[in-house]
Amino acid sequence: MSEVAPLDSVPRKFSELDLKPELQSAIAAAGYVTMTPIQEKVIPVALESRDITGMAQTGTGKTAAFLIPMLQLLEPSGEIQALVVTPTRELAIQVCGEATKLSAGQGVRAAAIYGGTSIGHQRKELFAGVDIVVGTPGRLIDFIKTAVLRMRYLKWLVLDEADRMLDMGFIEDIDFLCKRAPLSRQTMLFSATLPSGVMNIARSYMIHPEEISVSPRKMVAERVRQTIYGVSQDRKMPLLFKVLEAEKPDRCLIFTARRESTGEIMRKLRERGWEAARLSSLQEQRHREGIMDMFRRGEIHILVATDVAGRGIDIGDITHVINYDAPMEADDYVHRIGRTARAGREGHAISFVTREDNAILESIRKYTGLELPVHAPDGAVDAAWGAGGSGDDGAGRRRRRGRGGRSKGEPVGAHAGSGSTAGGGRRRRRGGRRSRSRRDGA
Repeated sequence: MSEVAPLDSVPRKFSELDLKPELQSAIAAAGYVTMTPIQEKVIPVALESRDITGMAQTGTGKTAAFLIPMLQLLEPSGEIQALVVTPTRELAIQVCGEATKLSAGQGVRAAAIYGGTSIGHQRKELFAGVDIVVGTPGRLIDFIKTAVLRMRYLKWLVLDEADRMLDMGFIEDIDFLCKRAPLSRQTMLFSATLPSGVMNIARSYMIHPEEISVSPRKMVAERVRQTIYGVSQDRKMPLLFKVLEAEKPDRCLIFTARRESTGEIMRKLRERGWEAARLSSLQEQRHREGIMDMFRRGEIHILVATDVAGRGIDIGDITHVINYDAPMEADDYVHRIGRTARAGREGHAISFVTREDNAILESIRKYTGLELPVHAPDGAVDAAWGAGGSGDDGAGRRRRRGRGGRSKGEPVGAHAGSGSTAGGGRRRRRGGRRSRSRRDGA
């Protein structure tokens, strides 16, 4: 397995790579200058057409890591040469957008294929001729079975966020796609973790894959400030109002356990004057895409989503993540709060936990290696919750506290908002348990 690059090593620049001029120009136009660790490790190996299993968290630049070698070697023909399989529609759209951006001026056509929207339009795109297809398993298989999507010229197969696809029950679909792809293809698999199910795929469908791991030494970015509040279920909504008033987030993502809850929380926030929207599988795909565009442009400042619906959200300036409901798994906690503090920015992750969440909270502590003390809604450490009451600030650092468990100079109730440079937004007037779906994500 390739070693993780030292944290103090000097990142290589894309300009140092021996790439064709058109691709270098597209990379520069996209604003990419230095490579992330996964890009440094993956790109040279991928250019040798070797199979790869890459372990990397979301937001580490893995999309460009597999697209750049692909675009370097691809000769546009209008036949499908590359297939990227993703767990959710949002991620498919995001990856396709990246492919379009990095292939500018090279005559390469990319298409996103996913369920929940018109099948006719996507069929026309494929018949018109595309070189790269990015899609979710269900819709891809529908097109393969009806001979709309032909794989005879396929040279690259990418399984993106493979662990999530297995969690969502796509194992049989992945088997189907891998078996239909030509044996001469190059296969690249990327995953935040490499459980036995993912490794079974690698052993079954890959030829001596190079194992590359660039998982950060710390599960959570240092710039994510974490606060956890102990609260009863019926007091969550008042606490949410209090936190939003104190934080005044510029762009906030709220996670809830049930998709039905997204609408309820959204309505109550709107009643209080917050510009909020929801993202859930209960909506039509075109509606979801419109909401994401508005959130990306800053027209909506609070987005309420489930884990699966929020999986493909990759927006660099989310200032706050609020876990209204605790996640079902520890790695979901890391994925959730990883939506903020991206690209060197700072962020604040705030979680509400009930007594029933004690087990998952302890699991999160072990998984992240952080104490993560539980605070009462007034900001003081709640000693009744046991672990974490020693004064760790949620980022693994010790803090000196004055009376009542508060940091010196910190007013009661201000723990969630003190010292944050990620907020700075204004309150606006209105204007704006894990899902297990097997078909196309949330």
